[in-house]
Amino acid sequence: MWALLVLGKTLLQERLPGLALRACTFSLATLAAARLALRQPSIYAAKRERIYGGLMLHVVMTSLDGALHGGTNFLVQHKGSPLLLLAFLCIHNAALWAAIGALYARLPLRFNAVLLPLLATIPAAASPALCRRMLDAPGGAASVKPLSSLYSGLVLAQ
Repeated sequence: MWALLVLGKTLLQERLPGLALRACTFSLATLAAARLALRQPSIYAAKRERIYGGLMLHVVMTSLDGALHGGTNFLVQHKGSPLLLLAFLCIHNAALWAAIGALYARLPLRFNAVLLPLLATIPAAASPALCRRMLDAPGGAASVKPLSSLYSGLVLAQ
């Protein structure tokens, strides 16, 4: 289903075949992991953490790839709301998805303690590029106030 959504939007609507191909590889990797779990469960069980880590790394990289190079810039659609901007940033940086997936994967705590901070560094490193893309978009100047409010709120929350 993910592959069809990516192909439909990214390939047919946005005309970005390279991005669509890179994003569809996640579906292939997920299918390969599911096939391994069904056909050779002992091998899957022994390598489950590494398989999951690789899939989550792929999700983070694919999400950032779409956010930085996709034809639709969702980051400027916040309508002046810092909370809506936060929601778009969470959706596009994929660290949120990795954390949610880690809760349901029932992986060892020690593995999650290593994997999740590593996965969070990738979107953090890309945040200047995400901000540039948001500010360079038509109407991007309207993002300065919500972005400033969001950062101020996050600093106070810490």
